[in-house]
Amino acid sequence: MRVFSIGLFYLPESPHYFTKRGRIKAARYSLSRLRGQPRDSKYIKVELSEIIANEEYERALIPTTGQLSGWRQFSRKVSVCSLILEVAPLRFS
Repeated sequence: MRVFSIGLFYLPESPHYFTKRGRIKAARYSLSRLRGQPRDSKYIKVELSEIIANEEYERALIPTTGQLSGWRQFSRKVSVCSLILEVAPLRFS
């Protein structure tokens, strides 16, 4: 467990995280670091454009009526049961 905790400090932030926050340059840097490619690589540009398109698609689907709109969807019974079923085995391993 300690090895994983130490390793987390060396992982870059997710390009998806930066894209959701509108920080495209940081997302490109993070993606190039993860893939081991230069920032202006064709592969990085293609993958980053896919991430951006996916983010725009998700924003179009999720209603943005307020801060609690995401929590309302999460708090449905199915979501909570799924979360418990996914996390419980990790707790006992």
